[in-house]
Amino acid sequence: MADQPQQSGALSHVFIASDEFAQVSAAFRMLGLETLMGDPEDPGNYVRFGGNGGFHAGLESTAESGNAPMMQLNIRVDDVDAARQSLVAEGFDVPPPRVEPWGAKHTQFAIGALHFALTQD
Repeated sequence: MADQPQQSGALSHVFIASDEFAQVSAAFRMLGLETLMGDPEDPGNYVRFGGNGGFHAGLESTAESGNAPMMQLNIRVDDVDAARQSLVAEGFDVPPPRVEPWGAKHTQFAIGALHFALTQD
């Protein structure tokens, strides 16, 4: 595999699909994280926690996401098509990106148990 990065990227946030939404949400709030988006009492919605200039986390119930519990690293890239092409050229199985309803171009893939999302805003 190539040692040099093909483009610049930045960690955007970690996404968590939890089958214990209420407990995780309560723990985040008790630890002083701000609710940046969504309703932390409503497991039917995506909720974003963070604040104080730090990293943020998105939380969703597994009942809503249709997934098993998982954590996903979201990486913001300049060009999601070029990032995908570089990964595929090195043997990674990365599906073509799609434009999401919120406007970002996005693709997701996994390496073992670690999930990744590449996003171009």
